[in-house]
Amino acid sequence: MTNATCTASFSGVAPQTVSEAFRTLVRLVAKEVLSWPMRALHTLALWQRRWESRHRLAHLEDRLHRDAGLTQAAILAETGKPFWTA
Repeated sequence: MTNATCTASFSGVAPQTVSEAFRTLVRLVAKEVLSWPMRALHTLALWQRRWESRHRLAHLEDRLHRDAGLTQAAILAETGKPFWTA
């Protein structure tokens, strides 16, 4: 394969050789693939925080609910949500 100039431009950079374009593409794909596990861990941690905060809210004393200005309906609406919904 020759090192011809590629007319496609990656991320606003001037045209580059085919081998440089290929390396850029590989780097972008690798970055995206490697970020999947981190996004999955972030999502799991978020779900755990939601579950814990709703669990704590459900088990607070009634006087603390009143102090916070929360009605029983609002508490039931929040604690009834599944952990994967905001």
